[in-house]
Amino acid sequence: MGGDPRAAMVEQHYVGLLTEVETPHLRRMPDTDVLVYLSELPLPIFSGAVSPHFAPGTELERAGQVLDVLFANGHPFQWWTGPLSHRSDVAELVESRGLVGEGPVPGMHADLATVSLPEPDARVVVERCQTHEELLEANRVFTEAFGMPEGLAATFAEVWSGMAGAIQLVARVDGVAVGCATGAALGGVMGVYNVGTLEAARRHGVGRAVTLELMRRGREQGCHSSILHASELGYPVYRALGYEHVTDVHQRVWVPEG
Repeated sequence: MGGDPRAAMVEQHYVGLLTEVETPHLRRMPDTDVLVYLSELPLPIFSGAVSPHFAPGTELERAGQVLDVLFANGHPFQWWTGPLSHRSDVAELVESRGLVGEGPVPGMHADLATVSLPEPDARVVVERCQTHEELLEANRVFTEAFGMPEGLAATFAEVWSGMAGAIQLVARVDGVAVGCATGAALGGVMGVYNVGTLEAARRHGVGRAVTLELMRRGREQGCHSSILHASELGYPVYRALGYEHVTDVHQRVWVPEG
C-alpha cells in the first residue's frame, strides 16, 4: 500500500470500528466492496456507505446502486470516504443525488510511542463508565453537546456497549458531568471518537482531559498510535497533544425532508 501509513490508519480504524459493533440497531449488508449498514434511527451516522472500493470501471455504476439501497431505506444516511477510497467523480455523483457535506474533516494521528503526555488537570476528573447509568450519563452529555435529542443517549449507549473493548469516559468538574469521549483500540491503534463538552464548560480543558486519558489508556494497552477526526474547535487542542493532520476524511449526508 502506498502513501502515508498514518493516513491509512485513520480510514482503516473507522471501518474496523463499524465492523466490530454488534447491535440489533445496525444491519450490515453483504457488499464486499463497500461497508453498507442500515437502520431506522434518525441520524445519518446510523446508516450509510463507508470506504467504497469499487472495481475499476464500475465505480459510478456501483455508487448509484448503493445509493439506491440507502435511499430505499428511507432514513438519514452518510457516505463516508477517507484517503484510501475518496474519488472526485464518485463524490460528484453522490452530491448530484442530493447529499451534502461541510467540507473535508482533518484526520489526525499521534505516535503514542514517542509523544509526551502531560499531566492531567486535577480540576477535571475523568472516569471510565462502568455501569449502565454511567453510560447513559456520558451519552446524555454527548447528545446535549451536539444538539441531538436526549432520547438518543440510550441508543448511543447501547451501540457502544455492543463493541467489546470500547471505552466510554465521562468528565466531571465539581462533581457535575460536563464532558465525554469514546475510545476503541483496534490493531494497535487507539481511536478517539465522540469527544463532547457542554457549552458552558468549553475552553476549560475538558476535551483535552478526555483525549489525554484515551491516549494514556492506549499506551497502556500497547497501542503504537492514536487517530481521530477533528472538529474546528478541537483541532488546536489535538495539535497541542501531539496529533498531526495527516489526511482528510469526507462525509456527505442525506436527511429526508419533513
